[in-house]
Amino acid sequence: MKVLINDIKELPSFYKALAILLAAISYIFVPPVFNDLGYFQAFVDWLPVAFGAFLSALVLGCWIGKCVESESK
Repeated sequence: MKVLINDIKELPSFYKALAILLAAISYIFVPPVFNDLGYFQAFVDWLPVAFGAFLSALVLGCWIGKCVESESK
């Protein structure tokens, strides 16, 4: 796990931002397609869940990054 985190940390910031953007877009806009409701209604129902999970992952990622930085010192 530590090797994977270090590999992700070694990526240039442009690619990190691009990966985060693609993950966020796919996580927010793709799941409503597979719902039986209309896309707009499914999107409205899914949006709070998606943003909550995205913010949780962002906070967890920052915490892991801080732990890796403090461990490498």
